[in-house]
Amino acid sequence: MHRRAISPWVMKSLLRARALASFHQPQTVLQMARRLHTGVDRVGYVFWELVTGKLIECLNARARQSRVYWLTAVGARCQARVRRALGLRPLSYSLPSLDWSLFGWVLFRHRSAVVSALDHPLRPSDIKRQARRRDERLRMSANNVREIIKLFLERGLVRPVKEPREHHPRYELTDAGRAVRTLLLSTGGAAATA
Repeated sequence: MHRRAISPWVMKSLLRARALASFHQPQTVLQMARRLHTGVDRVGYVFWELVTGKLIECLNARARQSRVYWLTAVGARCQARVRRALGLRPLSYSLPSLDWSLFGWVLFRHRSAVVSALDHPLRPSDIKRQARRRDERLRMSANNVREIIKLFLERGLVRPVKEPREHHPRYELTDAGRAVRTLLLSTGGAAATA
């Protein structure tokens, strides 16, 4: 497809135009579907069209689930034209340097709940309570949290904080964990498995 024909092609579909215009950070299909209040299958097809048109690309292509997509250079220019045509202000991006495979890995319900809950050093039982306060439908035990914390320790997302006279450590997010949390919360904090 010729570069000049890309913007009109995008504008032929309102959903395609809305999806491209809505990219403010890397997102999964499920996150975009929730953002646009439409079905996951419809957004998945639109993402396939945008990937085929070389407007977005998958940042963690080896992942089987929670694939994270972001604009290409051509996609960013096209997004600016589409946003202008829709009467929206241009977007500026300040994305952290992040392992996008790790970000996609965190986007499962319990993992994202733990990251979202860790706003200060907490024990696993406190993390569970904080996560359940944020999402009343969440079914997660302190043992689930302990297992997730072990995985987060291996991947460098959390670190233990030992205080004198305390038997069990508290855990806090590392810089990488805080970057993941910031991105996660800016998309609504929802877990994504699509």
